[in-house]
Amino acid sequence: QFKGPTYPIPACYISAVEKEIESMLNDKIIERSTSSYINPLVVVPKKSGEIRLCIDGRAINSRIINDYDTNLGINELLSHGRNTQFLTTIDLTASYWQVPVTQNSRIYTAFRFKGKTYQFTRVPFGISISQAALLRAIDTVFENETQDFMIMYIDDALIYS
Repeated sequence: QFKGPTYPIPACYISAVEKEIESMLNDKIIERSTSSYINPLVVVPKKSGEIRLCIDGRAINSRIINDYDTNLGINELLSHGRNTQFLTTIDLTASYWQVPVTQNSRIYTAFRFKGKTYQFTRVPFGISISQAALLRAIDTVFENETQDFMIMYIDDALIYS
């Protein structure tokens, strides 16, 4: 078990965090938990004025076996679209939340807010293997076709034609 430090949430974000947690519960992104593996909750403001809830996954990341499925490097990305007429980028909204966390792994994604413990049912922001899990899920959907017309970079799809 581990319990990371608790970071104070600025008062100006408390209401937004409450609403986000309620929304995440309704959307089944998180669920109530009895886990003793507690990650600090981190509030990240977005450019739009909204917030993103992340966990500070340093404690769990130090115990995770790294997954080496990663994005292509910038030179590889640029070479794929070199002879194309059109490039389209698509930002996948909350893309990590499209990837489920296995039942047995959920306890390791727990966090606390206002004395209640929650855990993620979907891949959270803040875990070192989140990006690899997303890339693997996308590869499963598109199989080998992604290399023919689409490249992923973090949570953006670059489609070339």
